[in-house]
Amino acid sequence: MILNRESVYIASLIRLFVTFKQFYTRKILYINIKEIGCMVNLGKLGVVVNKDIVAWAKVGKSNSLLATKPVAISGSGLRYAPKLESDVFQTTKKLVKADNYLFSWAKQKPEFSMTQLNPDSLALVHMTNYYPKDGQILSTYMAGKTAEGVGAARTTIHFALNKSVTEHTLGNAWNTMDYAIIAPFRETVKNMPKSKVIGGIQDDFFFQDVVKLPKESVIVKYNPKIGSGDFLVSETPEGIKLVETSNRKLNEAVNVVINKMGYTTYNDALKKFLGASESEMQLLTSRPATEVKEIFNQIKISGGVNAYKELLQERLKSLDIFMDMPNGKEIINQNKEAIFKEMEWIKLYEKFSEKLDVFPKTWENFCSKKGYINELHSQTPWFKAEMGINAIEIIEKVNKNSWGDNLKQILIKSLNDSMDALPQGKNLGYDVKKVVKILEESETPKIAKERLQKELKLKPMPPRSEAQDFYKIDGDEDGEDIVELMFQFFGLG
Repeated sequence: MILNRESVYIASLIRLFVTFKQFYTRKILYINIKEIGCMVNLGKLGVVVNKDIVAWAKVGKSNSLLATKPVAISGSGLRYAPKLESDVFQTTKKLVKADNYLFSWAKQKPEFSMTQLNPDSLALVHMTNYYPKDGQILSTYMAGKTAEGVGAARTTIHFALNKSVTEHTLGNAWNTMDYAIIAPFRETVKNMPKSKVIGGIQDDFFFQDVVKLPKESVIVKYNPKIGSGDFLVSETPEGIKLVETSNRKLNEAVNVVINKMGYTTYNDALKKFLGASESEMQLLTSRPATEVKEIFNQIKISGGVNAYKELLQERLKSLDIFMDMPNGKEIINQNKEAIFKEMEWIKLYEKFSEKLDVFPKTWENFCSKKGYINELHSQTPWFKAEMGINAIEIIEKVNKNSWGDNLKQILIKSLNDSMDALPQGKNLGYDVKKVVKILEESETPKIAKERLQKELKLKPMPPRSEAQDFYKIDGDEDGEDIVELMFQFFGLG
């Protein structure tokens, strides 16, 4: 177990990596490799050094302290560690059962309510394949920067509340990610600048740039070496609990951990509120809330449930448009399956419609009171701007590096609309006016893409595997029509 000491002056115990050579120190004890001794106020054990260190490196064969010379070493990113034998940080590890009893450090939180939300009842859940280094979650833009500082045009970080993200056809394989980060809502928001807390919906609440995790957070990690039915619990240098599990369906482990942290899962709260059976809940929760919200909107727009059923029938007939695409039959079958499932889902909606309408109103009131936006990410300025930049590469590849008759104008209008729609006090994370100027001045999509990388350090998001099919299309005479179809899909133009 590591002990915290407010001020530590010690000539050792730092593990350093300097230009691919390892330098080890212990209390004036030299070993048979090049070594460093140093004297610096390091603060608490386990903290990041983040300062320059003046050290004395051994020269020659003598063990005498006189046979040294001063060396300046940058401590950026280095961590003060208590033992050289440990990787960087040493802590106790304990096996606990993956049951519904609280963790020893946890306290029961207020119950998640469908009618009135208490911030203390809310837990943010972020699924990822990347460990939150230094207790921080970075946006794709921040985390994926190249050596030249170029990052993909997504500045947002996304969470679901009191549950893992529900998988859907065009999304990531959320259920089998390697990590899940669960953070208390109130403390996380308190740590953030107000301008970086955006909002969204219960299944997709997002922040901007960087999320600093409170100490009450938990990192769930997939580790196939842990026994079935057990969690291996330890602590990170930042004081955050690390819970390892061998359950490859990490979403299942997340639900258990949420309960053991003292929170109520969203699905448990919904089941209790509706009085639904297990089979009904499986169908109701098989759709991500992003899609459910869209279904609710479509039902209202189309004039009720019966009219929406007719709309689904029309969608079935319109799927032939994908027939000539690569993997067209597969895309059609996937969409047919989704539409048939939606028809089954609509039957349940009719049964529970009155109660299912309650939580969206509760969430709307909560967001209004707190100043958060209450929209699908796909309807926000952040998404529209991101898609506008991604579309430049789509046009380059599908429409043979040509803007066509009006594709550039569509993008410029969409980007200008994004700026106009920004809530007061918010920004998109990069200079969209400059993006528009670059588009206006660039004769081809390729030139625009190159200038964005050079001048704004921005690049398009890499397409998911499902979207790669669009890039395989031979544009020819239909290239511009295909791009405009994609624009409609992304909500551009």
